Amino acid sequence: MNGEVNTARIWIFRVLVTIAIVTMIVSFIQPWWLGRFGGSEAIKIHGWGLRHNLTNLSNFVAGDLTPAWQTALAWIYLGISAMAALLSTWIKKFWGSVLLGISGAGFIAYALIAVLVVISNRLDSFSILLEGRTIMGSGVIIDAKLQSGYYLAFVAGGLMIVLAILRRVIVGKQPQIEQPSAT
Repeated sequence: MNGEVNTARIWIFRVLVTIAIVTMIVSFIQPWWLGRFGGSEAIKIHGWGLRHNLTNLSNFVAGDLTPAWQTALAWIYLGISAMAALLSTWIKKFWGSVLLGISGAGFIAYALIAVLVVISNRLDSFSILLEGRTIMGSGVIIDAKLQSGYYLAFVAGGLMIVLAILRRVIVGKQPQIEQPSAT
């Protein structure tokens, strides 16, 4: 009976980690920052790169489009992080928790660096606010705001860290298999 309880608890833990991974993927797909140029024209920055639908101002961001290799590298990072988090559920004891915690902390660090360093620095070079309304010298108005995808990155990473800390509570103590004595 004890083995069945622990098996169920392990699978509950794996489902919770999978929920965190799905949240991480949803975060990556959704925009992290949006700059709207009135109407439907906008710049969207995702966890994997910048996209836009600007027509009149397309030259404005031509040099900032994310190259395909960087987009691929971002998705590879996400895949490795997700696989490490999933793999951590099969690694026993301390090291499984460490791997899961690193996956969560790494994703939070990725989101922080993306927004507070990369995006903020690039916006500063154009004197555009990270959040709020900017009126450019040419009369162009940009309404900018961090999006729910960015905040979901913290939810996903935080959930992984919390699960790493609570792993033993959720899974319970693993039963020790007694080895027959060699007498």
